[in-house]
Amino acid sequence: MEKIFRVEHLACGYGELTVLSDICFSLEEGEALAVVGINGAGKTTLFRTLAGLELCRNGTIWYRERRIEQLSPPQRVQLGISLVPEGRQVFEELTVNDNLKAGGYLSSRNQVMELVAVYNQFPQLRNLSKQQAGYLSGGEQQQLAIARAMMVHPKILLLDEPTMGLSVKMARIVYQTIEQLKKRGITILLSGQDVAKTLAVSDKALFLENGRGSVLTRTQFAAHGFQLDSLSLSGKKQGN
Repeated sequence: MEKIFRVEHLACGYGELTVLSDICFSLEEGEALAVVGINGAGKTTLFRTLAGLELCRNGTIWYRERRIEQLSPPQRVQLGISLVPEGRQVFEELTVNDNLKAGGYLSSRNQVMELVAVYNQFPQLRNLSKQQAGYLSGGEQQQLAIARAMMVHPKILLLDEPTMGLSVKMARIVYQTIEQLKKRGITILLSGQDVAKTLAVSDKALFLENGRGSVLTRTQFAAHGFQLDSLSLSGKKQGN
């Protein structure tokens, strides 16, 4: 099957600091990649680089057969690559409806039709359409952030810590949403503090450690001796 998204020997960072080097992975349509590592391992830096918000210092990023590492963030959005950043970052003073419209400003599609499609996918938001986003619960804000990203009809969705600060119930809804998006053929990269549950909705994992990355299937990840708990990646790789 065609690889919709490929990263080859990527190096990235911020300021004078190189955070990650020689990162390689590839994904097919509808696959999910869990990006895991301890705090400070470079997860957010990787997401921001893939979205065009940080400079790609070396290597290549491919969307289908097109190199995109030199494209601006808006150009990547127009191609179908959408980032939901850590912390949700909704426009609290705007209504749910206006937040969604703001998310679709780069889309060439009819915005009214996109709103209908997004509300069909996130029916719980339809009843909140006139509510200011600042009055939503954390889980509702996270759903809004993902729904807003869907307004540009993405093919690649980058979810940085999508369940951070959510209750167990609301986190479960977010994971269910991720499963539904995969079934629609959307390719997803996600990170999360609950590594076990993040892996459970993913097809493979990119483990970041000491500035490098290793790609493992879920089975390989467990077999290599990583210790998972409900909060973080607390263990380290055992001997080869």
